[in-house]
Amino acid sequence: MKNKWKENSRSHVYSGYRKIDNIEFTLPDGSNRDFDIKIEPLVSSVFAITKEREVILATQFRPGPQKIFNELPGGVVEGREDPHIAAKRELLEETGYDGKITPLLNYSVCAYSTQRRFCYIALDCKKVSSQDLDDGEYVEVTLMGIEEFKKYLQTGDLTDTTCAFAGLEYLRENNIS
Repeated sequence: MKNKWKENSRSHVYSGYRKIDNIEFTLPDGSNRDFDIKIEPLVSSVFAITKEREVILATQFRPGPQKIFNELPGGVVEGREDPHIAAKRELLEETGYDGKITPLLNYSVCAYSTQRRFCYIALDCKKVSSQDLDDGEYVEVTLMGIEEFKKYLQTGDLTDTTCAFAGLEYLRENNIS
């Protein structure tokens, strides 16, 4: 794009679990427009597979859709923590499992958010401890066969679909079934 956008002003609109800033930009055509942007931290997600080829899922209630989802373990990258370390920590805290973690990809979550999601795959996972959940965090561990997970992925009841598809593609490319 030849013409750049220019940030003119920024005001803090809301601060809670999420933060929202209103930012006014001058657009390439010279007009001005406001955008509400979610200011969010980095997150890591893990497509984790046991030695028995079961997907390890964090079953938890999600307040937006007001439903229980079977999701990939993951969470916020704390402070200056490396996203790889955060993925390993979150897998262990939420599920009690550990495995060999390999990066898959990272991406912007939404065009109106500052958040980036770092996706990893963990292979040959085994249970090494009990869960160590944060206050107010309620997670049940669910193990699901890969074929059943592929069907579940099509229900739309998973928030980390990009990571899930990347994990399945990794398994396919590396002939892991």
